[in-house]
Order: sequence, then C-alpha cells, then structure tokens
Amino acid sequence: MHDEERELCKFDNKDIYTAYIRLWIHQNQLIWSRVTWCITIELATIAGFFSNHAIQLRLSLISIGTIIIIIIWRINSKTIKDRNHCLKITDLYHYMNQLPELWLLSRGLKINSGQFLLNLLLTIVVFVNFVLILLSLVFLYKEHFVFCGYVNNFINVLIF
Repeated sequence: MHDEERELCKFDNKDIYTAYIRLWIHQNQLIWSRVTWCITIELATIAGFFSNHAIQLRLSLISIGTIIIIIIWRINSKTIKDRNHCLKITDLYHYMNQLPELWLLSRGLKINSGQFLLNLLLTIVVFVNFVLILLSLVFLYKEHFVFCGYVNNFINVLIF
C-alpha cells in the first residue's frame, strides 16, 4: 500500500467518506442502468429479427444490435472497475479507523460474483446473436451449400 493511500484514509472528515460511498452508489446505478439497456436492445433485436422476412434486414438488425451491446458492455466493464476501486478505498478507511464490523474485503466478501453472472449472461446473448447471424447467412446462401433435406428443412423452419 502506498503512503498516499494511507494518508488519504486517515482523514477525519466524514464528507470525503460520504463522497466515496455516494460515488460507489452512483457507479452501481450506472451499471444496472446499462444492464437494462442491454436487455432492452437484445429484446428489440430479437423481435426485429423474427418479425421481418427480408433476410438482409434481419442480418443488419442482429449485427447492429450485437455491436451496440458489446460497446455498452465495454463501457460497463470500466464502470465496474471504478466502482470496485471505491469499495477498496472505503474498506481501507474502515480498517485504518478501527471499524472492523464494516470491513468488507477483509471478511472475504466476494464483490465480483455478480460481475461473473453478468459477464456470463452477456456471453450467452452474444453467442445466440452470432448463431442467428450464422443461420441467416446459411439461409441466404443455401444454394451454395450442400445440405441434406432434413437440415435444409430445419433451417427454413428456424429462420421463418
């Protein structure tokens, strides 16, 4: 630990501590707001994909939706790091000011468990989108592929 961090955490002013807590709450609200946006965009993308019959429009919708979700999630990853940094500083403040009941990290609290679940959810969403893109491309260029009749019928039923 650097001396600057130790000096920062020895402050007696509760306003600085309150500012870190408020920053943590703000960052947490931003994260969940962006998760809501990702879910909304994914639902709109899937609805648009299955409601249109033009295969080029389907490919455009699912591709643009996937790119937007990935961009939002990259921004969200940075926000998660910032939020967790605030938690580390407040935990250090609790440690330096002899407040053991408030030590979060030293008690073994897993602050990244929700992050793992959100990353897993995003991975599944992006994977499903890529499968839909692949199936659309196969359907678009199916005359170039040699499939047996069952696979061709399955793709036709799945896409339309």
